[in-house]
Amino acid sequence: LEALSLRRADFGDTHRAVGITANNLAAAYFFEKRLADAVETQALALRSLRAAVGEDHQRTVVALANLATFKRAQGDLAGAEADYRALVTQQSRLQGRSHPVTARVMSALALTLSDRAARASDRTLIDSLQREAESLYVEAVAAMRSRLGVTHPQVGTTQARLDSLRARRRASP
Repeated sequence: LEALSLRRADFGDTHRAVGITANNLAAAYFFEKRLADAVETQALALRSLRAAVGEDHQRTVVALANLATFKRAQGDLAGAEADYRALVTQQSRLQGRSHPVTARVMSALALTLSDRAARASDRTLIDSLQREAESLYVEAVAAMRSRLGVTHPQVGTTQARLDSLRARRRASP
């Protein structure tokens, strides 16, 4: 916190050092379960990095992914969904739909959609969210298998989430 304060005073909020320091502090807040502080600080990191190094720089991409993760953990599923959608689009453009990182982001979006479906009461919305989540999981599993191999842990985790979603859909009235 002191380092961030010093860097903000020295460089202003649009400097790379501020973005990196804010990103690190936000991660510490996240691991301490200080989710509101994590989201607020990560938003600063993202703004700083966008200004300093641009939208497509790897540090900016990571900052947006962290922000989405922190929002999801905080229960802001709509905010996380918007960020994950932006990341899927960005990663698809930067590295392609079949890249393992893109597949991981698709899986995170699918998990967020599945969580939204679990909280929803409108059957039409639930079906729509679950269908989209299933489609994303299927694409993510295929990409991961092709690039990482069938025994990679990420393939297993994503396949298990897909199987769980399918089981919930079959059990629904």
